[in-house]
Amino acid sequence: MLENDESIDKALSDYMTGRRSKIGMIDPYVSTLEKLEVLRNVPERDSEAQAKGRRAFLQQAKSITVPVSEVSKTRHKRWNIFQRKERSPMSTLASVLLALIVAFGGVGSTAYAAQASLPTDPLYPVKQLTEDVRLALTTDPENEVNLLLTLAEERVNEMMALADKGLQIPEETPLRLEHHLQLALSETAQLGDPAFMGALQRLRNMAQVRVQAMQQLQQKAPAEACQGLEYAIRAMNRAQNEAEDGLADPMNFRLRHGKNRPEDAPQQPENVPPKKKSTSPPPADEGSSGQGFGDGTGAGGGAYGNGYGDGTGDGGGAYGDGYGDGSCEGGGAYGNGNGDGTPCECPNRPPDGDP
Repeated sequence: MLENDESIDKALSDYMTGRRSKIGMIDPYVSTLEKLEVLRNVPERDSEAQAKGRRAFLQQAKSITVPVSEVSKTRHKRWNIFQRKERSPMSTLASVLLALIVAFGGVGSTAYAAQASLPTDPLYPVKQLTEDVRLALTTDPENEVNLLLTLAEERVNEMMALADKGLQIPEETPLRLEHHLQLALSETAQLGDPAFMGALQRLRNMAQVRVQAMQQLQQKAPAEACQGLEYAIRAMNRAQNEAEDGLADPMNFRLRHGKNRPEDAPQQPENVPPKKKSTSPPPADEGSSGQGFGDGTGAGGGAYGNGYGDGTGDGGGAYGDGYGDGSCEGGGAYGNGNGDGTPCECPNRPPDGDP
């Protein structure tokens, strides 16, 4: 890590002096460095204002704490390995930002002055950098949610200020607002119940108030600003709906926005409607014993007749209109008695064609 930091410092030094030996290491930050060039020729500030700004900056720096997590002595099992990792304050981005402060000298007081800048102002990139540093150094989830909601309110304030001046709202500003809100929802899902409910209530209330204010401003704002306001209103409304859903159903909210769902958690069942039970009667030749109904033409019902059979053969009355078995017993083949529908060659059967 130390060797990497030294290489970044060397690349920054080369950039400042016009050399390009290792400038490739900071290519992702060149556009930001170019924007910061306006700070190189900043006139010397009044000594009293400089002292006041320094005191304010140091007071703000003291309020930023960097907790260090105790090293876990337990083995990570199953889904514990997916828990949110604490971000290292000495990441590459933080190293570059700290190097910038050293390189540009009095940037600390300038950063404090940039807090009141708008997206169209030259110092606005400094404001964004300081916000990113604060987020990088905030490792407590509850504090991070509060900071993200504060930044979301700041984005709304910026857009309303631009609209009130009749200026066009840059596309990046409402997109940054939406990003803050999405991160806030994701981090809220990690909080314990008391902090969870408090964060959602703050988000819901903030969204209600800010949406009303933007809608009122939208009525008198120029067309150039209405598009950005409309995008911000939609983002706020979505966040408000998510907050209200989370207050009503915390478990479902955590499943939608959470990061630490166990790997071996069961899949949610699909909402498949049950099959409709058929009410059609079974076919005549599929009836069980005693339930068949025939048409007098063969299996089921009466064979050559209109009676009820057993559904397994020549049921009903064989050669008759009643209940019969087609045999010599139980009512006779040509009678109305009860039988089992078993066909046989009866000795008393008359020749074909006789009545």
